Amino acid sequence: MNSQLLANPFAQAPLLAPPSETLHRIVISYGGRQIVIPTDQLTHLEAEGNYTFLCTREGKRYLMSKTLKSYEALLDERCFVRVHKSTIVNINYLTEMGTDSDRFIKLQSGKVIAVSRRKVKDLQLVLSPFMRIV
Repeated sequence: MNSQLLANPFAQAPLLAPPSETLHRIVISYGGRQIVIPTDQLTHLEAEGNYTFLCTREGKRYLMSKTLKSYEALLDERCFVRVHKSTIVNINYLTEMGTDSDRFIKLQSGKVIAVSRRKVKDLQLVLSPFMRIV
């Protein structure tokens, strides 16, 4: 009998990577279909009461029955930052940022979004690795 197999029967079994903590795709029901939206295509999320609009780079808006807070917990905090009580933005789509006294950001789509006074520091912290003042 092969004693190596008995001693360590699982030696050759590959280990599975632990599941990622962040969400990479969102599956939604829309118009009787299931649509998969990669999170890197989301430009921002807007709260509407207990609902959330998912806004894509194609300009589409999908109304979801989850709160903004629930998405905030799932999205990658290196890319998505809450800039207001009603808005989370994907920093990969930012093109412009206002000063401390003129708090706003502008997305590639041209949409201007207000930044809360309390959220300015959070935004600056996420953007700090990419910022260089000339």
